[in-house]
Amino acid sequence: MSLSKYEHLEEVRIEGLGAPPSEAVSLTRRRSDGKVFLATGVEDGIGLLDRVGEQLKRLLSHPNLVCLIDIVRDSEALGGCKDSLVWDRCDTNLGKVLSQVQTSGEEELAVPESLCWHVLSGINQALQYLHTGQKRAYLWGQQMVVDDDWQGVLCASISPTTIYFTSPKGRDTYGTVKLGCFKDAVVTSGASMQVRHPPLGHGGEYKAPVAVSPLMQERIIVNKPQEIRKRTHDWSPAAEVWSLGAVVYHMMVGHPPLERDMTSIIPCDNKSLHYYIDAIPNRYSNELRTLVYEMLHISRKRRPTAQELTTRIGAGLSFWRDKTDEEYIVEE
Repeated sequence: MSLSKYEHLEEVRIEGLGAPPSEAVSLTRRRSDGKVFLATGVEDGIGLLDRVGEQLKRLLSHPNLVCLIDIVRDSEALGGCKDSLVWDRCDTNLGKVLSQVQTSGEEELAVPESLCWHVLSGINQALQYLHTGQKRAYLWGQQMVVDDDWQGVLCASISPTTIYFTSPKGRDTYGTVKLGCFKDAVVTSGASMQVRHPPLGHGGEYKAPVAVSPLMQERIIVNKPQEIRKRTHDWSPAAEVWSLGAVVYHMMVGHPPLERDMTSIIPCDNKSLHYYIDAIPNRYSNELRTLVYEMLHISRKRRPTAQELTTRIGAGLSFWRDKTDEEYIVEE
């Protein structure tokens, strides 16, 4: 790959940055300042990126998103039809971190509570931005609206393998946590921001279930079994809050909250809710366990929004910091 503004260094294996798993990802150095990014190749024979490239760069520009830094035409490849998308450099994802912990020989999954708070806080900031257009202004610690005409965005892919980390800087305990993989993302319209039919495979084990009455469950199975996939999984802002809760639950417990077949139906009862919070080891604080419990509520109306979570997470994290000996440094 030859890029006029960038120098190709080497190919790496980092999935989920918007490219298919088979697509090469390269470490690429910007010639002007020597900063290293990730680059993926993309075909654009119709000039779509010329029309919407700047909008995409503005949209994907948040501290807790894998940001789209640049779109570069490679004039020496395929007659100028080969484009390169230049992204934030991330060094690992949460899936790899969890697999390393699980294979470390420890009897229990020992993920520090500080890392759970770090992921929850950072990815919730990304969701709040995508859902509402609000960013945190670090100078005053307040939320600011980026665009008064903002149309909500649903990421569609929230799992350990789509949550990334940069290298820690200075005294930081962890690198910046970033949400990536936007290949199924959609810009929504309407107040509900709900998409009728999620894409196949969306969310994997971390997709949000929909409460279904026993009578409706029987009707769907008997009369329209092909509707099971559509009728039992939600894709909305509340569903993405559920998915984030499922990821943090996995960090604490060692597996996603619902180990079941994709076509199973979750009745509208509260048995699973009690199992969720009882299954979380008591070495984690009540503040964190309660937040995750509420994020995993079977009723999407009972779950907190990303905006509400911002305040709750701030209060819970502050309370936990005051009573823990665990080191957690984030220099903003």
